[in-house]
Amino acid sequence: MAENGKCYLVGGSVRDLLLGKRVSDYDFIFTGKREALLKKFQKFYIPSQKSEETVVILYRGKEFEINLTTNLEENLEKRDFTINAMAYDPFREELIDLHNGREDLRAKLIRATVDPHARFREDPLRIIRGVRLKQKLHFNIEEETYMAMRWNAYLLYSVNPLRLKKEIENILSLPRPSKVFKELAEIKALHYILPELASCIDVTQNRFHKYDVFIHTLKVLDNTPSSNLPVRYAALFHDIGKPATKKWNEDKKDFTFYNHEKLGTAIAEEVLKRLGVDKNIRKKVTSLVANHMFSYHQRWSDRAVRRFIFRVGEENIDDLFLLRRADRIGTGMKKGFEDLEELKSRIDEEIKKATIPDVNSIAINGYDLINLGLKGKEIGDTKKYLLEKIMENPSLNEKEKLLKIIREEFIPSLKQRKNQNNSQET
Repeated sequence: MAENGKCYLVGGSVRDLLLGKRVSDYDFIFTGKREALLKKFQKFYIPSQKSEETVVILYRGKEFEINLTTNLEENLEKRDFTINAMAYDPFREELIDLHNGREDLRAKLIRATVDPHARFREDPLRIIRGVRLKQKLHFNIEEETYMAMRWNAYLLYSVNPLRLKKEIENILSLPRPSKVFKELAEIKALHYILPELASCIDVTQNRFHKYDVFIHTLKVLDNTPSSNLPVRYAALFHDIGKPATKKWNEDKKDFTFYNHEKLGTAIAEEVLKRLGVDKNIRKKVTSLVANHMFSYHQRWSDRAVRRFIFRVGEENIDDLFLLRRADRIGTGMKKGFEDLEELKSRIDEEIKKATIPDVNSIAINGYDLINLGLKGKEIGDTKKYLLEKIMENPSLNEKEKLLKIIREEFIPSLKQRKNQNNSQET
């Protein structure tokens, strides 16, 4: 391949190999023309929507991307950090290390290649990546590189939110993401990445909390499972509504945060949409944020337990309890989990008894509702109304009984609301 270009393993894959870590993503570059590369790998080439500078091959069931470059030295110089700016020639078994990356690996140091200011101006996202790598690898950041991060942090405002999302989710996958968010706050980068989270810094709480809202949030985050992205997001945003709802209560001689979960739900939805997070994840996260303030009492009836399951959604119960336990740990106060364990036990019993109705279990269908003159949103509202009735009294789930409820209760109430709205408009 030498006369028509050479192929090198580069970047983080070389770094991880030298550190003895498992490599999950291999990064290759080819110093030659696209035609020469395609000729070499013609049996493995697969068409893709990638740019003309990228070729995708399929080898042993796995896809590999090979990026084209005309100059190896220039390619390595423009990489973010010295530990990511090494190349390996697999044919000659030779390491190309033009920026002393291996020496920085030994010193456990993250250093920008050549000019740190230039590297961060080229791509401000490298600031986040550097802080994340520091925590992931347990390295330190070289002083000049660190100062350049602080100086150029404001440039993060211009980064595409979809790219921010990827880095945020990489942080959330770490065992202790708190360290990354804390350092991003120290260099003022967090204010441009997640300003809503940055607004929680130094917001003191009440006697039920040892830490301010920001530190509490990070404690909660660290106590949720790193493999559960929705719960991690929910931990990050569960108290995001507190800064705006903080008020002094003269009677209690303490601060209150009434309805912070409602405001937090709206803020979480807005931020997740901005980042381009999948709508199914958004739905779960906002449900967890909205319901994380539940308080259980032993006097709850079985119906109350069923209403709780219905409100939260059976599919969200386990995740909500993960969040609630972490939230309690994050207060820094000594409080057990006996009430949570008792409620979870009662929930499991109700689920086993199959007493929790859903839309598909209602004894009437959409056609029945259409025949009653209902349409559009009214149909969904009717089903929700009936579910709540069945939740209170499962014996009502019979077609004739439900039709009677609709005729005698729901439709008259619906007409009354419509008349009230019409009178207000006139």
